[in-house]
Amino acid sequence: PMKSPEKKSPDPEMFEDWKNKEKFALWLDDMVVSNDVLEDLNPSDIAVFWGSSVTVNARTKRFPQPYQFHLYSEEGYEKLLGPNSDFGKPISDTITLTQRNTTWHKDISRYPDPTTAYLQKNARYEKLRKSEGIFSQKSQQEQEELNQLYQELNEEYSKSSDKRKKSLKQPIPPQSKTDSQQSVSTNSEIHQTSLSSYQELNTSYQLKVNESGLFAKKSDLEIEKLFEMFTILQDQHKFLSFEDKRKVKRPTFPYFKLEEDGKMVFKKWEDLTEEERKTLAC
Repeated sequence: PMKSPEKKSPDPEMFEDWKNKEKFALWLDDMVVSNDVLEDLNPSDIAVFWGSSVTVNARTKRFPQPYQFHLYSEEGYEKLLGPNSDFGKPISDTITLTQRNTTWHKDISRYPDPTTAYLQKNARYEKLRKSEGIFSQKSQQEQEELNQLYQELNEEYSKSSDKRKKSLKQPIPPQSKTDSQQSVSTNSEIHQTSLSSYQELNTSYQLKVNESGLFAKKSDLEIEKLFEMFTILQDQHKFLSFEDKRKVKRPTFPYFKLEEDGKMVFKKWEDLTEEERKTLAC
């Protein structure tokens, strides 16, 4: 059991410093108090105290001060911290477990794990790299974007450990090979997909599919990002070994891709019209 802290009073200079409400947040006998209460007290009225500095990212709107101090009067010390108080004594209690239908939600599209974020960026890079001919035929803006993405991907890949590189794809320079050579190289890299890499990405994908409930309405942008992950998963599953494929499920996409008024849209099965279901043969 913890022992009661030894009594100590602040020196007058420290006591006066605590009156600065811009610098110190104060608690007296475990209650938040205004710094003005010290005007009615003397240093000797404080039986014990402790405090600490607060980093910038840990400060709140209510307590923006860089320091927080807990002060105890003689009465508060005896009641809350003294030898006759409950301070430091073992607690005997009962914990009752009950089942509740609660779900924790987090928009993982805003906070992807590093490997998923890398693969998503690489997928955007590959889509741009393979679009509309070779590098020299692209617009200046596309060339600049390609070069920027390649530098970011290549820097992250080169700094990764050998173990992590097995879960990543080494980026292909935007203008070093012909399209056919690039295709062979890309397939070779995908072929290096490990079972652990597939399972890690598939877990992130499934969480994203089911976030906020299976039937939640997702925005077009969220579905597009989800489709990017699905495409990557399909590629990785394709090049898993036969034995590894038996250990996992083939990825599925919960939306159907349709053309509506000249625009590509995504719909769930339950939102399809009878005509659309007949067209899709589902």
